[in-house]
Amino acid sequence: MAYHISEIVTGDSVDLQRARVLLLDAVTRDHIHLYRQSIFRPNDPRPAYWEVLVRIEDERGKMHLPADFLNQSERLDLAHPLDRIIINESMHRWRRHSDAGQAIPITINLSAQTAETDMAEYVIGCAAQWDVPHHQVTLEIPNTTVIENKPAATAFIGMLSAAGFQLALDGFDGGAALLSVTEELNFDFVKLDGALSQWTVTNPVYRDYVGALIPLAHAH
Repeated sequence: MAYHISEIVTGDSVDLQRARVLLLDAVTRDHIHLYRQSIFRPNDPRPAYWEVLVRIEDERGKMHLPADFLNQSERLDLAHPLDRIIINESMHRWRRHSDAGQAIPITINLSAQTAETDMAEYVIGCAAQWDVPHHQVTLEIPNTTVIENKPAATAFIGMLSAAGFQLALDGFDGGAALLSVTEELNFDFVKLDGALSQWTVTNPVYRDYVGALIPLAHAH
């Protein structure tokens, strides 16, 4: 599956109307590329999860990372249709891999705008369509969503958790606001902010801080 987008300049000078036309055309022409990244547990050669990654191919065949298009899709209120395509195709592919003997759980990243009850209903519907056991799917919710739009996030998490899906908080940094949220909401996992984890190998201060966050996250 692929997603088509012409070059769109970020910033205040962007022509949002032109971008909207291009993005809508991209969705209908089906040019989103999905990849899987294996996540392993220590000393286990079998992937514990496949994380679904998204890339966009432009008209010249160049692939774009989410940093090139995610903010624009949210500004243009196109995050919902993009996430729907990604969710549906991810579950479709899970079914194909499962039928081939590879029933590996998957994790799907959501945009900051889509953690709402209508999307929860869509997730449940896709799982039914492709016969995907709910416990095989983890939805990753950005930390900004649960802080800035907590009522919608609470309803979203409640629906999916009650249905047996896994929920992950993405971008956990140990801050007081996120600690409060993780205690109130029913998250199964927290994912450390990349700004922290990327320095743990070379910086002992970051390594000690991340080490202290692990039991803190488990306690909440």
